[in-house]
This record gives sequence, structure tokens and C-alpha cells, in this order.
Amino acid sequence: MPDNNPHPIAEQPNPREMRFHGWKRAAAYTYLFICLFDFVIMAIIFEMSRPTIAELAKSVNTLSGEAQMVALQQLQWIPLTLGGAGMFHIAFGAILTGVAIKDKLGK
Repeated sequence: MPDNNPHPIAEQPNPREMRFHGWKRAAAYTYLFICLFDFVIMAIIFEMSRPTIAELAKSVNTLSGEAQMVALQQLQWIPLTLGGAGMFHIAFGAILTGVAIKDKLGK
């Protein structure tokens, strides 16, 4: 009897292939999570926990000139992944771009 099913069951992927190809999606999601956390979530948390201007003025008046500059510079969130000239983003970008190009040319 011929098979009249227009949608045959797809072949199950080889577990070995899943292990070696699954890391690409995991790396992309990891990079996305790190960027969201560093640029959005931590910036919001830092902003919400920051002292008000009145509290800041009272505490800064008691410091020396150099200490005042250091205290004022620490009031803004600086993303951790931008340290080291953004090498983290350059490295992740190279990995994800290389994988995308290899997949595009390989297929």
C-alpha cells in the first residue's frame, strides 16, 4: 500500500551532530543574555540604587577635590563588557560571524 501522507516524519538528527551544532545557538543566546544584562538590566538597577542629588551634594562636600571627581565618575554605570577596549564584543562577534559565514558558504 503506497504512503499517501504528504508530510512524512522527518529524520531524527544524529545525537553527535546535535552536540556539535547545538553550540552555535547556545553561544548566540549567551551573548544576547550577557548584553541585555550588562547594558539594560544592570544600568536600570544601578540607576534605581543611585543616591539623590541632595544626598550626593551633602556627601561630596566633605571630600577633597580629587575624591570629589572620583565620586562623581562612579555615579554612571559603565558596562563591564566594554572594559579592555571592548575585546569581549570583538571576540564574540568574530565567533558568531565566522560561524554564520561558514554555514552560509557551506550549504
